[in-house]
Amino acid sequence: MTRMIHMPRRAALMAGISIASIALSAAAHAQDAAAPQAAASDEGDIVVTGVRASLSSAQAIKRNSDVIVDSIVAEDIGKLPDRNVAEALQRITGIQIQRQYGEGSSVAIRGLTQVRTELNGRDIFTASGANQLNLEDIPSELLAGIDVYKNPSADLIEDQLSGTINFRTRKPFDFDGLKVAATATQSYFDLTDKFRPSASLMVSDRWDTGIGEIGILASVSFQKTAFRQDTISTEPFYTLDPSNATDAAVLATLGRTGQVTTLPHGTGIGEVYGDRRRLGTDIALQWRPSDTLELTAEVFRSDYKFRYDDYSFFAYSSGSAIIPQPGAAFTYADNGDFQSGTFINVPVGNNTSAQTRHSTTTDYSLNLKWKPTSNLTVTADGQYVDAKTRNLRSIFGLNGVADTLYQDISGSVPVVNIGSATGLANPATYTSAFYLDNLNESKASDKTARLDAEYRFDAGILSSIKAGIRYADRKNRTIDTGYRYTGLSGIPSELETVDLGDFFRGDADLFGNIIAFNRGIIRNYQQTLDTLGIANAPAYTQSGTNEQRQKTFTGYATAFFKADPVDGNIGVRVIRTNLDVSGFYQQTSIVLDANGNEVSGPTVFNPIATSQDYTSVLPSLNLRVHLTDTLQMRFAAAKNISRPSFTQLNPSLTISEPGAAQQDQIHTTSGGNPYLKPMKSDNLDATLEWYFSRTGSLTAAAFYKNIKNYIQTAVSYRDVTFDNGNSYEYEVTSYNNVAKGKVKGFELAYQQFFDFLPGPLSGLGMQANFTYVDSQAPSPATSGPVTNVPLELLSKYNYNIVGIYEKGDLSARVAYNWRSKYVVTTAGNGTGSLPVFNKPFGQLDASISYNVTPQFALALDGTNLTNTRRATYFGIDSRPRDAVVNDRRINLTARITY
Repeated sequence: MTRMIHMPRRAALMAGISIASIALSAAAHAQDAAAPQAAASDEGDIVVTGVRASLSSAQAIKRNSDVIVDSIVAEDIGKLPDRNVAEALQRITGIQIQRQYGEGSSVAIRGLTQVRTELNGRDIFTASGANQLNLEDIPSELLAGIDVYKNPSADLIEDQLSGTINFRTRKPFDFDGLKVAATATQSYFDLTDKFRPSASLMVSDRWDTGIGEIGILASVSFQKTAFRQDTISTEPFYTLDPSNATDAAVLATLGRTGQVTTLPHGTGIGEVYGDRRRLGTDIALQWRPSDTLELTAEVFRSDYKFRYDDYSFFAYSSGSAIIPQPGAAFTYADNGDFQSGTFINVPVGNNTSAQTRHSTTTDYSLNLKWKPTSNLTVTADGQYVDAKTRNLRSIFGLNGVADTLYQDISGSVPVVNIGSATGLANPATYTSAFYLDNLNESKASDKTARLDAEYRFDAGILSSIKAGIRYADRKNRTIDTGYRYTGLSGIPSELETVDLGDFFRGDADLFGNIIAFNRGIIRNYQQTLDTLGIANAPAYTQSGTNEQRQKTFTGYATAFFKADPVDGNIGVRVIRTNLDVSGFYQQTSIVLDANGNEVSGPTVFNPIATSQDYTSVLPSLNLRVHLTDTLQMRFAAAKNISRPSFTQLNPSLTISEPGAAQQDQIHTTSGGNPYLKPMKSDNLDATLEWYFSRTGSLTAAAFYKNIKNYIQTAVSYRDVTFDNGNSYEYEVTSYNNVAKGKVKGFELAYQQFFDFLPGPLSGLGMQANFTYVDSQAPSPATSGPVTNVPLELLSKYNYNIVGIYEKGDLSARVAYNWRSKYVVTTAGNGTGSLPVFNKPFGQLDASISYNVTPQFALALDGTNLTNTRRATYFGIDSRPRDAVVNDRRINLTARITY
């Protein structure tokens, strides 16, 4: 039986948003909009608040730092300039972000993704085999600020090529006494047409007691978001080979014998619905028993849940020839690339799937700072991180054959029309069904201990000497069932008709409704198994286990000096790394069960284990020259290393035989490379910085990185024979160290409030920055029209323009971010080693807030207001890959501070 599901169109919320904006503005003018900032008689004692205060604090950090750093400071408790951490970071010069389902999830600094993430100067990561924290996981309300260190010094922890991102939380001694802050937010997501709540609460206080001063802070943040993503995809392109009989016949049918002709092997659409939930807690205790001793204990926990379910429908011939319809009209680009035409007898796939991820990271830390004399400071620090991640993937698929497939990829939105005599919403169109499921869990831990001492001199060129030692022991263990294949004996009755009328916001020319497995069932894993008659979840086996353990032993020494107008530091950091990794190579064949259905059979496996030990010596030099009271320049030279992630080192490789319903698909698998070496980088940086007011600056920076052993994606082709004698070709995606890579570029940044303008116009301000990054690196695994590509995820050009207004109690911001094209991957899975590029795109965000009273504020903000459409392509514009649309997000927030 079938039932009709209508996917609702987005609600008309914009009118309500406009009313809220007008209300905020009206309230602002009802107050004294020209209320001056609090000021003392001396200009040096001017008190600034709001956006000006945050920009002033960030500018002071940048100006006074011993190294090259950029910062974001929350203008109020629980108020970063963007609600998403990655999206806040994209406003910083030199940072580019990656989005997952419309939300920022990871960053690159100066074109490199080898970024170290820290929490209060310590390790922080997600248990997933990565060396970093997934930036989706952390609620922004828990942060006081974010610092981005772009060049290393000897006292900063290693393991990055491009920079370190340090997330700072608040402490009870940051406040004079009792402090309470709370927020409540209602968010609307227009494509999925859903509302979601968020809230946060922080309470902090400090007391003088008989055993010294004690402070306690507790903070909690809860966020829920929803999303929808619509995608139209074009399958990889293949250039016809006239020496191949099949290709020659296709050329003859097209009337293009003797002409270069390239055809896509199909197309598809995907409609993804999902939710995110973040729960963050932070508890900090500080004790100052005397003026010379301070102890800080903190527990920080991030609890993140991610879920999506989707429909996908595609017609494709995989690596087999696609058959043109004789006599049909075809058009081509000047280079012979297909632009439009009709194919016949094309295999179709119709999937309904679900994926979930639950990640928790708990950080326990203890810090002791002791000043036995006015010149000597000793700091001891201990940390334990416990991280867990669970993933589930569940896929139901139908297979059949379409009579016709018409494609037109010449426009910005590809036209896709798939025809079947029986109809795509008719179960009779589909001849077979299958089910795939996979479970995996990762558990990671990290134990670190650190001891630092700094001695300050009262006079002379040498201002201080700082030295320290550090020990870290990090473990990661992942268990994975591998994908289990279950062939179904017939087409299940639990199907529903899917209305695609509002797909791609109604802008797509498609093939009408489809029938698909019930989305409500696929969201519940156990219900899916019960519905399909599958007794149990797949079992974890020994061969599905991989483990990594990394120990580091570190010592460093740094000398800080000052001889007007020059100051700086010089130092060296020495690290011994011990690494052990283990896993299994395994193959799983298809067998028939008692009913004659195909199922995954026994697994054959072999263990793999390797070890590495190496020592790294990392010198660094940072110089600053004070040219005038407001103008300074910097020069920095340093060596860096970035170790491969545990995922990249994972030696396990799992190859499962395809079932009958998967025979026409491209067969892919992926694994790591346990023999990867750490990447090494020689870095040069220079800046020129002019600070002409508390919130006004104009800065320029240039950088150069010479990288050895750079790690890139590599694809190889492997013929695999299973125990039953069946053989298939697999695309195996892994990683290689390429010989060398170079990254160079420059950054420009400007910010200012135009206080010299008359009246209300004096509240206007502006931030603008521009980044140019150029890279050179061998591309180990590309083919097609473009084989010399830059580093992955690196845009050559990137800029931000932010308009600001703050006057009295009213504050507003409009921010536009743009980046040029970049390589998504040098060799995409299932693309025949074709590099995939993302087209240039920009996004507009805005916010407005009003302080109703000194303790109560309202804020309205919107993300992706221009409904940015993103697109990827295979190297050249005439070969599109994906066209994607995501939600616009609107948030209305009430904020209370006391």
